[in-house]
Amino acid sequence: MTDTITPNETHLRAALNDLAARYEAIAGEATTDVGKSRARQISQTATDIRHVLTTGRMPAYLITDSAPEITS
Repeated sequence: MTDTITPNETHLRAALNDLAARYEAIAGEATTDVGKSRARQISQTATDIRHVLTTGRMPAYLITDSAPEITS
């Protein structure tokens, strides 16, 4: 088995990278306290997507079904 990246994987990686960028943009637009709270969750999701793209693995807290530690 080879480690070549297929066109489908390339497209999927590009789509996930775009999704993470969109989430980061959305999180950056928050202005209210409620919006900023939700923005931290959206930003964490973008971080999780980028983690998967970088490592090829899901973040441990998603595997163990525990809550992430979101810092302000």
